[in-house]
Amino acid sequence: MKKIIILVFLNILLFAKDSGVYLELEGGGLVNNEIEKDNNNYGVTNSYEANINIGYQFQKKFRVEYEFRYIKEDIIYFNNYKATGDAIYNSNMINGYYSAYNDTKMVTSFGLGAGISNVSLKNMTQLQQPQADININGVFSYQGILGVGYMYNENITFSFKYKYFSTLKKNQLDALNKNIFSIGVRYLF
Repeated sequence: MKKIIILVFLNILLFAKDSGVYLELEGGGLVNNEIEKDNNNYGVTNSYEANINIGYQFQKKFRVEYEFRYIKEDIIYFNNYKATGDAIYNSNMINGYYSAYNDTKMVTSFGLGAGISNVSLKNMTQLQQPQADININGVFSYQGILGVGYMYNENITFSFKYKYFSTLKKNQLDALNKNIFSIGVRYLF
């Protein structure tokens, strides 16, 4: 009896209408007020991000995805001195979403995610002297997500998302807190 119930449940999830694998591409920017002084004592500007998300949608309302994120920012301040260089963040996240639909083509989504990030401060110059690169791997990361989407058709959805992305402190890196705005397109296969 348990096998039958499990098979029926899996059949509903995997073969139900509006369920399936999707691919999503996103790009956007981070909100920085000229200089953002994080707790880790460096300031950044000119921030952008790009994501690729692969996931599964369960009957329209629920989605689970793997997200690879790339963020690049220009360093303009480090350890109380002007500096140049690149701050690069690569994160691997697992996100879960709940989507609320109405009688229009608009959809609102709420999500949470967790994963691991790698942070690199590269090509730094401070007081006209080259500085050693700083690489910190395996930093626990988490995020909250709010999104609005427009369903162009059954397979294509255009999205606008706000993400509050944060990391825990590790080694010489204090916790990062980022406000990310992105636009994207999702294709449901």
